[in-house]
Amino acid sequence: QPNSQASGAHSNKAAGRQVRPYDFWSPDRFSKEQMRAVELVHENLAERLSTSLPPYLRTEFRPRLMHIEQGRADEVMKDVPAGTLFHLLAFDPLPGRAVLIISQEVTWVILEQLLGGSGWTDPAGRTLTDIGQALIKGTVEYMLNDFKAAWSKVVALEPRLEDSTVNQHWVQMMMGNARVMLVTFEITVKRATGTMGIYIPFSMLKPVAN
Repeated sequence: QPNSQASGAHSNKAAGRQVRPYDFWSPDRFSKEQMRAVELVHENLAERLSTSLPPYLRTEFRPRLMHIEQGRADEVMKDVPAGTLFHLLAFDPLPGRAVLIISQEVTWVILEQLLGGSGWTDPAGRTLTDIGQALIKGTVEYMLNDFKAAWSKVVALEPRLEDSTVNQHWVQMMMGNARVMLVTFEITVKRATGTMGIYIPFSMLKPVAN
């Protein structure tokens, strides 16, 4: 009888609590406050890129932070189109690697600008040559000072481009089912509008989570 009464009291107490589902396979590792902090960093990054890249590209470059989400790498990367160029970024001294991708609509306009063309081309059915990949890598490397400055209020980083590849399967295998934070920007360059995504592993941000 005492056990029954204790059980009933416990049930009534639990019933008064707000219960919400929790997915142990894909848990949210960061609080709303931490998500907001990362959002502020990348809003700052967007402002810096809108100033630094137009002289480099000799045309307008307007980035706008669209959203931030959490999830498993294999799920949030599964819809990336074939032929996309993946850039592996190290944020020393933080551990691990982040991945940056620029949508093909924007990539081809940037490439046309760097080669002195009209700045407009249809990416359908086209693949990046080694020279094209090298030029886009140079653009990403040019952005890294803005990454460093945007993160400076949180942590002193030394960003570097470790590698670039179109091998999507290799990148997905490297990232596995790691939990990541995906930061998505809308990018407007001349008449083209596309996106830029940054996939940041939770393990990379954990040392500065506080």
